[in-house]
Amino acid sequence: MVEIRFHGRGGQGARLASRIVGRAGFLAGLFAQDFSLFGAERRGAPIVSFTRLSREVITRRGYVEEPDAVLIMDDSLIRETHSQVFQGVRNDTPVLVNTHATKVVPPVADLPQVAFVPLNWNGLA
Repeated sequence: MVEIRFHGRGGQGARLASRIVGRAGFLAGLFAQDFSLFGAERRGAPIVSFTRLSREVITRRGYVEEPDAVLIMDDSLIRETHSQVFQGVRNDTPVLVNTHATKVVPPVADLPQVAFVPLNWNGLA
């Protein structure tokens, strides 16, 4: 099973990205789950979305606690909510970050030594 966690702000498309990945997996013949965690906050508040893909029936329910990949739609979330963004992340977990920078510098020293992959998704849009 592959578990992916998306971090973004309301209105940035994290929920839609999670849904698209889940739907693509389903159309490719995989079992898929996708769901989001957000409240009644207004646009711009931090949200989290989750996607699971598997060749077997997915019996797990609940949040993705140890993701195989993390996608961060807004690099300011690394500074503001780093305890949530990096929760359950292992050293080999790829963390894709939407940023204009060519290198992602962790804002705090106690983060895992993850493989940051900076991407300029805004430039692609």
